Amino acid sequence: MTLDDLICKMECQDLILRHARHLDAGELAESRTVYTHDAIIVGPTGQEIRQADIPDERLKQVTANLRPRIVTNIMVTPTSLTTAKAFAYVTLPRAEIPQGEWHYDLCKLDQGWRISRFGAVGIERDKGGAGNKSG
Repeated sequence: MTLDDLICKMECQDLILRHARHLDAGELAESRTVYTHDAIIVGPTGQEIRQADIPDERLKQVTANLRPRIVTNIMVTPTSLTTAKAFAYVTLPRAEIPQGEWHYDLCKLDQGWRISRFGAVGIERDKGGAGNKSG
């Protein structure tokens, strides 16, 4: 691993945690600063929308009552000097699909690392013990 790779990993992990913290604090304007101007958000059903096109009211509605977001197992993979992919698990305080995966494409701009693509995928809870998903 090179020093550039290590710096990338640390800066991208900080960005991901800052993203979650802004959402937890209800800081909508600040939460938008972690994205590139043309960033894409991929929803749980695969629909794509430009992050800039999401109205504040919709963002507030989607993020309300999901505090705190517990983000773990962040894995950042540098793909070049200015791009990286990342993955994290997230746990949310809700009954339906309380666990998920966050997937990121990141790029380095003059202002630092930013999210260019973000997707959240829910993980259903195992209801019948280890390996048994039959309920």
